[in-house]
Amino acid sequence: MGMCWIDLATVVNEAIGNLAAGAPLALLAGLVAWVVGTRLNVFEQARERKARQRRETWRALDWLRLLRGEVPDLVDKIPQWRWALKSVKWGKVFNIGTPIWELAERSGELARLGDPQVLRKVGWFYHWLGRTKEWVPLIAQSWMVDESLVVSAGAKRDALIAMAVEGLDEAGRAGDGLVAMLDSEIERLTERLEALGGDVPGEAQRSGDEGGEV
Repeated sequence: MGMCWIDLATVVNEAIGNLAAGAPLALLAGLVAWVVGTRLNVFEQARERKARQRRETWRALDWLRLLRGEVPDLVDKIPQWRWALKSVKWGKVFNIGTPIWELAERSGELARLGDPQVLRKVGWFYHWLGRTKEWVPLIAQSWMVDESLVVSAGAKRDALIAMAVEGLDEAGRAGDGLVAMLDSEIERLTERLEALGGDVPGEAQRSGDEGGEV
């Protein structure tokens, strides 16, 4: 805003000088109005652009913080799920809950706002978990098949178990270092949001709680 008023003062001074030199008053008034309008328009566009960047950074940071809360638990459970599949001949059923990722995918915001390299690693991690989620119910369904009537039933179940185990192994590899990458990206976006003059997710809530807000 300061630059806008500096430019306005310069224009007014030049206009006064031109008026003293005999330039038409109407022409000078029109020139001043045009310059002022242009400067104000530029300032407003810059303000709106900065506000949009704050909103987008806030949303990306919010999603990453939510994923940061979900990913470690999933990474920790991969060995347990793998053991459940391998511990008995027919495999075991378990639930792989990924509600935050599913919400993020449906919103489409993270894909538009997040860093491509981070999203690629996160997406690969959830891709393999998603594949395993598809195979686990099929393993359960294979239990209902009478192997005396369907010769290949046992072989199909073994193949499903093997694919589910492979999916968990791939998810485990994709999850290696993922938490640290999320932490780094959260820190980067936090600094960017602070530079843009916006509150950081979590801090605004804490300040509201301290102030007695609901």
